Amino acid sequence: MLKPQLVHAHANKAASMIRSLRHRLPGILRVATVQNIKRSSRAFRNYHAVITASAQVRDSLGGIPATVIWNSISPPASDTREAALATAPPFLGGGEPIFCTVGRLVPAKGMDLLLEAMAQVQGFKLWIVGDGLQRPLLEQLVDRYQLQGRIWMAGHRDDAVGLMGCADWFIVASRNEGGPYTLAEALHMRVPCLSTRVGFAPEFLPAEAIMEPDSVRSLVEGLKLALACPDKLFKGLEASFDLVAKEVTLDAMSAKVTSVYQRLLADA
Repeated sequence: MLKPQLVHAHANKAASMIRSLRHRLPGILRVATVQNIKRSSRAFRNYHAVITASAQVRDSLGGIPATVIWNSISPPASDTREAALATAPPFLGGGEPIFCTVGRLVPAKGMDLLLEAMAQVQGFKLWIVGDGLQRPLLEQLVDRYQLQGRIWMAGHRDDAVGLMGCADWFIVASRNEGGPYTLAEALHMRVPCLSTRVGFAPEFLPAEAIMEPDSVRSLVEGLKLALACPDKLFKGLEASFDLVAKEVTLDAMSAKVTSVYQRLLADA
């Protein structure tokens, strides 16, 4: 018969369930992980430790003490970029920088805002990699803003990370976001990035590479800055590349979670 010393709940449903059962779990330490900003922190009260995926999430919990441990990934394989390049994605070598964004085509990802901003900023091409319910709307916006010759709607691609590595810039336009993993993947590929102020982006990127969410105006300003001062922004991102390479790996994440467990067990 199992006699666990600790139980770890991930996200609201699991955390609510374990919290409701806490009186039936005497002597068992309780840990919860929170991925996204919460309107209510009720599900995560009465835990011995709380882990959040970003400082923004931690700060949304109404004062509940929490340890920030970033969602992490395995660094992309060394030939990831070359494999995607071999598929001959459009616009390469055309003289204008290519921006890439990757994600489900849903309102939270802000792709509609990005297209509206693109209509106001000339001098670059855009790859939109992903599929979802908003695709018909986005295709309508491409027509409305007359962006047909500047955008590749790539759809779902198994080589999305490789495509990031082929682009000149990676951009996150999300209205809200828990991670995003795509930002970590792009930084692992040492691709310069712009992002709205979502998830762990403010912890990874310099202030000048951060844009405000749900704001076409801020996206326009970010795009113009990247086009006007690419070398300056890239230099500021060197620390971001190094941080992600060192701290945003599965080994680093596992070590940090294990450290939380060890601390709780030592104090029990």
